[in-house]
Amino acid sequence: MGTKEEIKNVDEISRDSHIHDEIHDKESIDIQFNTFLTKFFQTNEFQKSRVEFPLKATILNEDYEKQSIKIKSENYRISQVELSGTTDYKVEVLEEGSLGKVSLFGIDNGISTSYTFIKKDGKWYLNELSDLST
Repeated sequence: MGTKEEIKNVDEISRDSHIHDEIHDKESIDIQFNTFLTKFFQTNEFQKSRVEFPLKATILNEDYEKQSIKIKSENYRISQVELSGTTDYKVEVLEEGSLGKVSLFGIDNGISTSYTFIKKDGKWYLNELSDLST
């Protein structure tokens, strides 16, 4: 069995490796739009850090009329989207240059939501949300 010093060194190597993975992840997360989206919809803290506030949004009011609003950081609700789709909705992902869009189309349930992303300084950000679900 190793000495305390050897065990400490192994722990340091493990910690350093984990830090290296996090740094590498941060550097590569925006290279592929789909990689970014996976992280965006699975990690609450990361998601909130990649939203341009105030977020432009289009929603339906109580009379089912489109209404444009701005969502402040403190009023933003985390979105959890299964990118492979579910029995409730299908997903369409489009990317064209520095613009990306994720659209959810409900299956017999009224879901109609789209997320528009822009790439600025090499990083993807949510900059518009449209929720016309009924």
